[in-house]
Amino acid sequence: MESPWTEAGDGSEIPLAGGDVSVGMVRVADTLRRPRGPWSHAVAAYLRKRRT
Repeated sequence: MESPWTEAGDGSEIPLAGGDVSVGMVRVADTLRRPRGPWSHAVAAYLRKRRT
């Protein structure tokens, strides 16, 4: 099995297998990303308010 940390080199998504909390996690370069959830808009709005 290939390591989930293998570099794609082109910025493409590398699916991360395993886990049971966040299905759909991917690695892009040096970031980990997960699908948006129903709470995502509320979190984004909160963070925008905190920046001002």
